[in-house]
Amino acid sequence: MTDGIREIFEQAGCEGALCVQPVGGDAEFGLHADEPVVPASVVKVQVPLEAETSFTEGRSDPSG
Repeated sequence: MTDGIREIFEQAGCEGALCVQPVGGDAEFGLHADEPVVPASVVKVQVPLEAETSFTEGRSDPSG
């Protein structure tokens, strides 16, 4: 599976790394998952996920 992901990055003309883990699980899939990355790349995923969770739980109002 990592070969397919690596090929997608190559076709796009870029390099990439990823690590996928289910919430509450022990499984993991990664490509260069142990290599350092620019924090902004990681935060782009976490911020909208936390916002959506906050809206769903009623802790924040999505309309502003």
